[in-house]
Amino acid sequence: MSKKVIQKANATPVESVLARVFMNGGSQAIRIPAAMRVPTEQVRISFDADSGKITIEPLDKDAMKAAFLELAKSLTQEERDEFKAMKFKRSTSIARINPDVAEFFKAVQ
Repeated sequence: MSKKVIQKANATPVESVLARVFMNGGSQAIRIPAAMRVPTEQVRISFDADSGKITIEPLDKDAMKAAFLELAKSLTQEERDEFKAMKFKRSTSIARINPDVAEFFKAVQ
């Protein structure tokens, strides 16, 4: 899709659209129209079993990072020691550690 089409679509706010559900591998998928494009790489998808509604919320990485750091700062010394004592199996995949988080834990030792 060209940038002109995307820009034109973004200029027209849309509250709801009908979309076709299709299979992508073993998962169901939908295409999000350009007018509903989210300015992020990750979203939170929630499902309400009672109503059957699916909600898609954009995630703000900076806000998530700030919330994590606040949570980390609120840990007691005992909770920090528990994390330090955790042993991970070599087969466990551990995500890259954010330098700010690593620096925080160095500072509290």
